[in-house]
Amino acid sequence: MARRKVVRTIGIIGVCIAAIAILAIAIHIFSGRGSGEEEQEDAYAQVIDFEHVVVDAYFETLTFRENGQEFSYSYRIPKINVTGNTAARMSYAMDDDLKHFLMDAESLSESQAENTGQPECTSINYEWYLHDQTLVSVVTTRIMHGKTDDRDHYAVYNYRLDSAREASPTTVITYKGYSYRQYADKVKDALMSAYLDRFGEKIGKVIAKKDAVSAMSQTICDANVAEAKPFFDSEGNFCIVGNLVLSNGSKSGDYRINLESFKTNDMVASFREDVDRAAEPLNEEFAEQLAALEAAVGVQDTASASEGQEQTAQAQEQTVQETQQQTAQETQTQEQTAQQTQTQTQETVTEEETAKQQETAAEQTAQTTQEETSQSQKKQEKKKKEEKQEEEKEITLSANEALIAAEYAWGHFPGDKAEQEGFYYETYIYVQPTEDNPFYTVMLCVTNYNGSTTIVSQAEVDARTGEVETKDY
Repeated sequence: MARRKVVRTIGIIGVCIAAIAILAIAIHIFSGRGSGEEEQEDAYAQVIDFEHVVVDAYFETLTFRENGQEFSYSYRIPKINVTGNTAARMSYAMDDDLKHFLMDAESLSESQAENTGQPECTSINYEWYLHDQTLVSVVTTRIMHGKTDDRDHYAVYNYRLDSAREASPTTVITYKGYSYRQYADKVKDALMSAYLDRFGEKIGKVIAKKDAVSAMSQTICDANVAEAKPFFDSEGNFCIVGNLVLSNGSKSGDYRINLESFKTNDMVASFREDVDRAAEPLNEEFAEQLAALEAAVGVQDTASASEGQEQTAQAQEQTVQETQQQTAQETQTQEQTAQQTQTQTQETVTEEETAKQQETAAEQTAQTTQEETSQSQKKQEKKKKEEKQEEEKEITLSANEALIAAEYAWGHFPGDKAEQEGFYYETYIYVQPTEDNPFYTVMLCVTNYNGSTTIVSQAEVDARTGEVETKDY
């Protein structure tokens, strides 16, 4: 009987040891696999092909016929060749801005007519630059038929590789090391010079002087300066694409200007005072936005700095006074303690005073605790507010961008032939985003030429981030 118990005990111990060994092996295998996958994902996220950060999304050379002549034009549309929602959204934006010109040109080129004519857009091209291995700038250019001045068809997109986010104009200015005022002064001088380079000889002859002054005031006003798009070119020069305003109030379009090499027009000095005076009321309307831009670039207001120094001095003086008061209180307490040894009556009085002091100290301690609790509550409220603001991101994705994002996710685009003979794909927005539901609902359907339509997939597109989730039917 005893032997059987021993054997049974040994068997139980053996089973436990085996179970523990199996569990340890499983933990080792799964933890090792997870670590490897995580390292692989991290490594993949860090791999950037610096030679091909921006590549062609589309490239076509098309031929057109007009009056017996053939014309060939090229169309290149870029995309940012890195992973991430922001890069994808910026690529969608470039696609949205340019692709419809390409599609119109394709339709015209494929026409079998002998005299198709030339397309509305005769060229699409782009350049991209990498500054400090961090800031990527893409400058797209399109030329419209019949327009000799191609400067009004630039667009600038800036992207940060280090944070995988779009770089705002204020961020690009910060890279240069300018304050916003330094930057704005250079842009105003450059835009005013560009206006006078183009129209200066016509002022007083074709353009009235007051109209020219009005146009230049609108060109260099703070609102128009804020619309300029800064970037660094391949040589590291700090450049902008900005608008000139014509005497009739319309914008001539985008001018590409190198802020480091442009020459100030000789006529600027004779017009500057009148132009600045005319721009004052326009700048007053833009004062709040200007203050925000200056703060974003990190400009410190002198008055605020002086106020901060004054507050610091006051705080130091208050600390000295508190120290002196504390020393005086300690001296007074010592004197009261010495008097306690003289007479019993004085000792009784001292005890009462000591009790009062203890009561006062308790009140001060309670007040200090209350203040600390209040400060802690304020910090928690501030943290909750910041977390809430982080959660409540603005809806920035347009309906067209949502359509494009869904189409890329499906790999199907409007007009593409479906698998079923005689059918083609179509997409449309079914639900618009709201504050409670910040998602676009996009439908993919197949339609034949007789009007028969079937929904085959649904996409939920986050209007804040551009993320897409599809669901096939």
